Amino acid sequence: MFLEKFKATYFKKLDELEFDGNDLENILKSNVFNHLEKKILIDNSSNEIITSNLVVLELLSSLLIQYDNFEVNNELLKIISLSKNVPTQDRIKIFSLRLEKQDEEFIDKFLMSLGKDYERITFKDRRPKVLQNSHNELLLQTLKKQEYISSFSKTVLGFRVHHWRKR
Repeated sequence: MFLEKFKATYFKKLDELEFDGNDLENILKSNVFNHLEKKILIDNSSNEIITSNLVVLELLSSLLIQYDNFEVNNELLKIISLSKNVPTQDRIKIFSLRLEKQDEEFIDKFLMSLGKDYERITFKDRRPKVLQNSHNELLLQTLKKQEYISSFSKTVLGFRVHHWRKR
């Protein structure tokens, strides 16, 4: 890739350059750029360009999970956490570790985007079960911290989710 050979020159003229989704995909896949250089290039790209390529969202999710100091804006975090192109466990990690307090509407949307097993958590009149694993425990801890659920417990069949009684 031409950009890899002359990256120092490109970084000097970064404000004059415009990348498309395919350019970003190639940069994020590159081993020549470190994660901090990739972050600079992402920071200089609009959310529209970033989200125009679904592979970019998946690559970004990996960087967000791998590097604590790799940050993107809150809107982009939400888009990544809702993207079906990003593996479910990565979406759960990003939601749980990167997104601050969210409103109930977004949490409902997020849980529904994860699929049937998680969608049941949005039904406040039920006590659904979810598979017992570290990702789901992290998710349920986050939901409890955000006061979306009142608690959860371990059962033989998985985690049982408890909702608040009528407040």
